[in-house]
Amino acid sequence: MKRALIALLLAGCATNPVVTSVSGTTEYGARVTLFDSPCKNAVVLDRIKEEHQASFRAGRAENASEVRELCWKVTPDKQHVFVIDNTYEMGVIPLATFGGSAL
Repeated sequence: MKRALIALLLAGCATNPVVTSVSGTTEYGARVTLFDSPCKNAVVLDRIKEEHQASFRAGRAENASEVRELCWKVTPDKQHVFVIDNTYEMGVIPLATFGGSAL
């Protein structure tokens, strides 16, 4: 009985993998990856009010010439991802860019 239970648990883990990131390409050609980990970029966090910092997750944006670290969170309407990067650029990306899911 114990072996059967362990086998079922392991089978469930194999069919439901843990998603740690999602990626998508913006209309401008940047590849954006959203990670399921807290944002720890001090430069970006410095631009976010302290009471909101814990709700932001880590991410990265890459294009042909540069890589930027960013922090992100889903907007209240659940239709976009709000991003702010380490150059202080900020904006929204449609959630559909990430297949409709942002972790």
